[in-house]
Amino acid sequence: MYSNELKTYFMDTPITLFTKFLNRVGETSGQLLYLSCGDEPAMKELAEKGYDVEAFCPTVTDAWPQKDDTYHLAVDTSFFKNLTDPEERAYWRRELTRVLREDSLALVVLGDMIDLDDAEALLAPEFKVVNYDGPAFIFKKDAITVSQE
Repeated sequence: MYSNELKTYFMDTPITLFTKFLNRVGETSGQLLYLSCGDEPAMKELAEKGYDVEAFCPTVTDAWPQKDDTYHLAVDTSFFKNLTDPEERAYWRRELTRVLREDSLALVVLGDMIDLDDAEALLAPEFKVVNYDGPAFIFKKDAITVSQE
């Protein structure tokens, strides 16, 4: 029982960070893309808080089916951190950039052993870190960088 409680605590911590940050900046609802290949409690929690959550199991080989500029929020708690190939990471960034609106926010959990400089390098130039706490980083889509491509 204790291990399940501990696991839930650590899984929910990034979502708690994200929702507190969103409340602080006035983003209390909207279309949110949740990148996950399983049913996670956090998806239900976000929906209960008023976000229109769409869960999606992404690939790094096929175009994602979402339309361009659809979402202004995204959450990835497990997919990106497991990508090790630089080309796969670049594909993930391009697709996420494509489906997010300008000035969107994305929560990406990168792992415990990553620092701010490494996090910025992993998602640059499309995203800039705006807040972080341990393994959870909140990125903002950089409209200037995207428009220059």
